[in-house]
Amino acid sequence: MTVLTPETQPFANRRIERALKNCQNAGFQVLYMPQVVDDRINGTAGWYSAWDLTTKDLQFKSGVYVTPSIAITGKTRQGSKIVVYAHLPTSLATPQGIQRAKQKGLVNGAARFSQAKLQSLVDADGKTDEQGNRLIWVNEYKPSKPLEEYVPIDKAITDQEIISFLGGEQRAARYLSTHAQEFDAENIFVRYANDFSKESPLARLLFVGLINYGLGGGSLEGFGQFLGKSQAT
Repeated sequence: MTVLTPETQPFANRRIERALKNCQNAGFQVLYMPQVVDDRINGTAGWYSAWDLTTKDLQFKSGVYVTPSIAITGKTRQGSKIVVYAHLPTSLATPQGIQRAKQKGLVNGAARFSQAKLQSLVDADGKTDEQGNRLIWVNEYKPSKPLEEYVPIDKAITDQEIISFLGGEQRAARYLSTHAQEFDAENIFVRYANDFSKESPLARLLFVGLINYGLGGGSLEGFGQFLGKSQAT
């Protein structure tokens, strides 16, 4: 059962940057993917989505969340093609940063990302927070992977990219097990960050519950719902 508390609330809008701004203006701290995953496991963030498109603002009732966590596809200074998952503040973690990315021009919904900042994340691969949670994951870019697919739960638990997306092996195992029980499912939908470009690294915010309650990097155009935690708690 999902129980949203006064300390944990969703903030939605038809435009992602406005949803994030609403969260911050209300005095809430936006949650990154590992925190949202933990809240879903614990029952304080919803699994199901229901929204009313007839009103002026998109009104979500749990289910689909976007986070400031990002997946960046690009190359290292040595030329290796990679996908970096980062669960920490970047240029896309503010409303202004998202707006600037839109002004520069999106590429199929993905933001152009600084090569220097990508390399700084690569150099910090394995960085952890004070609680020991890994924040940066560097994975080999695999062009042979499909853009999206349904992955068997037992395979997803050991998939390095899904582990990176969710924020750790143990967290991924708990989340995928809970997902299987919640939906009586043997598979989970995954949309990969398949954005390699010769011109610039490309980045996407990470969504959970986007399609059939799955995982994926989403477009910066369109709706967004962030989960925020009161900073007063």
